[in-house]
Amino acid sequence: MRGQTIPLMCACGVLFVAAAVPAFGQAKAPLRSAKELQLDLGDVYREIDSLGSNPTVILTICAAKPEHAAKVIAALKKRRTLTLEYARVTNAPAGSNTFDILWGDALLYALHDDETVKALDAGVKAQHADAKLAQAVGNWYLNATKAEEQSKILDSLRPLAKSFPADDTLARVLIHLAGTLPAKPEIAAAVDEVIFKLRSPSALHYKNMPRAGKPFALVGTQLDGQAFSSAKLKGKIVLVHFWSPEHTPSRAEAAALKKLLDDNKGKGLEVVGVVSMCTAAEASRFLSENKYTWPELFDSHMTPTQYHPLVLACNVIENNEVLVLDRAGNYRVTLGREQLADLDTLVPKLLVEKPAAATGPATATAPATQLFH
Repeated sequence: MRGQTIPLMCACGVLFVAAAVPAFGQAKAPLRSAKELQLDLGDVYREIDSLGSNPTVILTICAAKPEHAAKVIAALKKRRTLTLEYARVTNAPAGSNTFDILWGDALLYALHDDETVKALDAGVKAQHADAKLAQAVGNWYLNATKAEEQSKILDSLRPLAKSFPADDTLARVLIHLAGTLPAKPEIAAAVDEVIFKLRSPSALHYKNMPRAGKPFALVGTQLDGQAFSSAKLKGKIVLVHFWSPEHTPSRAEAAALKKLLDDNKGKGLEVVGVVSMCTAAEASRFLSENKYTWPELFDSHMTPTQYHPLVLACNVIENNEVLVLDRAGNYRVTLGREQLADLDTLVPKLLVEKPAAATGPATATAPATQLFH
């Protein structure tokens, strides 16, 4: 039933040592080049993006429109197959796409895809860690209004967190639960308590993620290789755009940010980009063609199917979000795609706002060293 067995317990103390996947997701012998697969992945990511920007949106729409669910299921399965085939062609490190595959399986489970439900049930029965986590996330989605059930789900994951405090995929799953459909704030807080006891790179970065009204510094490397820190922009309003040239909405958002920047020229507004799921050449070409000259953060270790590590480190749920820092260098808010129009009213207010005194040293958030996407 499974391609590769991953036990819940292993001698090295790491939960995920390779990507174990249900049989329906096995990649066949590669027949296409990495470039062809990359183009296909870009198409399917755009398709999924058009069907819903995140699990909350997707599940809400699918509940009202069964025909929408069928399209989402087909697209998620296609993405899974292409991701595994791309990993084979490029000899990607074992487990490098575990979280991305797991998230898709969880959504398929929540959408009651029979094939996925059977595969995960079998995996859980065989005590496969990835199946257990995917099913837990799927049930979390399904119990978005039931705090008692979500509490039980969290309790089922506590033993794993205790046994594998350094496992980064487990940390990413818990971080995802904290920010996605918690039934009550108390549930999200309970998940946070578990995460704060972990010591994986993602868990450590999560502890330092932006908190409303608190100092925050975004740290990374620009496309040209130069070091970057938003602390150098203190005294200005900073809009951090998380995007990908493969995502159609990203292109419109970048154009809107450029207009906002031009309309407020000389008033102390800055834009910084964090680009994902592309090569450095692709990102540079897009920026050059559209005359976008703001700092652009890029991770040279990222493959064209991966998100920039800062996506997780900044608790960004999806691409196409904008994180806002005020003149004092304090984090104010992160706006999702559906909220970006709010920048037209928020930015003018922040530009005339009297800078608040800093409440403490800025949290410096840099990319984690081991993120699975």
